[in-house]
Amino acid sequence: MCASRLPTVSKSADIADLVAKTEAKLGPITILVNNAGIGLFGPAHEKTEADWDRVLDTNLKSVFLVSRAVTPSMIRRGAGDIINISSLAGKNTFAAGGIYCASKWGVLDFPAAWRKISGNMASASV
Repeated sequence: MCASRLPTVSKSADIADLVAKTEAKLGPITILVNNAGIGLFGPAHEKTEADWDRVLDTNLKSVFLVSRAVTPSMIRRGAGDIINISSLAGKNTFAAGGIYCASKWGVLDFPAAWRKISGNMASASV
């Protein structure tokens, strides 16, 4: 990763590099707050596949990638907390928010499955 460029939360290599550098400097990650998000609004049928990818990559894929990067060490230590910031739009949809609402619904439901594979480590979406 170039020093003049911030990591991209939807790129696995950037996340791996960020986690490695963070743990090298600060020690093990004990709490993760997934809070990256963007909104792109308007009728979904007028949006492009690139629009869909941009929103889902930022809002949902990033939750998976960053959680996946930190969970193994949390499981080894037997401790760790993951908090996913979602939106009311994940449950209360609105006409111009099809893509955004879909991404936030995924963030809301993700922790239930994650807890089952991570030994019931604390993981929640708010």
